[in-house]
Amino acid sequence: MGLVTAESQTGQASITLRNTIGLAAGPPLEGREPPTEPAVAGLPSLEEAIAAANRIRPDVLEAQANVRLAEANLDQARVSTRPVLSLGTTYIIKAEPAPSGTDWVVDAEVSFPLFDASARRAQAQSARENLDVAELQMAQLRKDVEAQVAQARLAVVTAWERIGAAAANVTAARKSLESAEARFKTGLAIPIEVTDAQLTYYNAQVNATTALYDYFTALAALRNAVGLPTLSFEDLREDRILQP
Repeated sequence: MGLVTAESQTGQASITLRNTIGLAAGPPLEGREPPTEPAVAGLPSLEEAIAAANRIRPDVLEAQANVRLAEANLDQARVSTRPVLSLGTTYIIKAEPAPSGTDWVVDAEVSFPLFDASARRAQAQSARENLDVAELQMAQLRKDVEAQVAQARLAVVTAWERIGAAAANVTAARKSLESAEARFKTGLAIPIEVTDAQLTYYNAQVNATTALYDYFTALAALRNAVGLPTLSFEDLREDRILQP
């Protein structure tokens, strides 16, 4: 029963993995040894990932736009509270009486917001407060983005380390199974020893498949934290994590 359960878990984990990384239905994925060169060697640095998130994420771009809008509103409100200087010029040509001539007339006018000055100052103060709120929201969002990206990247590294450990367990379990089968053939082991070794081997494969699933899920989560979609398995290559 344990062996059947282990085989079922392996198959279910493989199906879930294919679906998560965007692969069509197909044969179950098998646990495999990781490449000699660690895959995380191609992973972008934390600083690169955070910078990309600040360039790409829609919520960050929206917050930046809100700050710029609040700045523009404040500038406009400040202008409305100041005196307004108006200048005008008039060019006069004299035809009569002789002799003819020309004159320049310059008019200057200064207007003060007397009756609605308080209202305009209140508008400027409100615009200042709106800008402060927008800047605080932007600062908090940047902190949240940094934390999300850092956590997602750490999850990738941790999942990769689990792949290595799971692969080592698969290798050890396979050798134990081969040894148990060899001893059984020579009469030095009983059937239950072989069955136990098979169960251990399949459980190790389940763990290896789960570790691989967690690894690719972590890569997808890192792309999501940066603000990029995952459309295909190719997007989950470490050197493509920051590419649209």
